[in-house]
Amino acid sequence: MHISNLDFSRPTLIVDDSAIYRTAAKGMLQKLGWKSNMIHFAQDAHEAITKCCTHQFGLVFFDYNLGKKANGYQLIDELQSRALLSLIALK
Repeated sequence: MHISNLDFSRPTLIVDDSAIYRTAAKGMLQKLGWKSNMIHFAQDAHEAITKCCTHQFGLVFFDYNLGKKANGYQLIDELQSRALLSLIALK
């Protein structure tokens, strides 16, 4: 995937239970061209689901280990079953 194929107009969600990793991921995304106000955070699966109910994210990054309540696979399954993720074809 080329960076020119990414949609910077839609917000991005970073889901990680570690504040250090959320901050590091934000820095990397900003270096790629995302504006700070387009980068959202969630610290667990519940918060990620809540945010996905109110925003249409163009990109979602999530950690596999999100604590005791849910892991990354469980989160993506839940988001897909609730139709909270939209698929966009990259050209």
